[in-house]
Amino acid sequence: MRKFVFPAIAEKYDGFANYCVSFPDLPGCATTGNTLEECRRNAVKALELHLSGMLIDGDEIPVPSPAEALKLTDGELVLEIEAALECCGRNK
Repeated sequence: MRKFVFPAIAEKYDGFANYCVSFPDLPGCATTGNTLEECRRNAVKALELHLSGMLIDGDEIPVPSPAEALKLTDGELVLEIEAALECCGRNK
């Protein structure tokens, strides 16, 4: 089993009841949730699916950015999201 930890940026949009989470190191990997906790759970699933697809395709998994290096705007916060994957693909 391989474990990965990537920083994600969470934000609650004004006028909306839900949160959005995106992964700066993984373009296209994002999710939402009605609460921050739901968003965190969904982010784990999104990260697992995204990384699994990358491994299956033989894509190189990028080195995660340090959370403290991310530039945040007002209302954003960093979540450390961990994914545990069974080895698959060409990058075992």
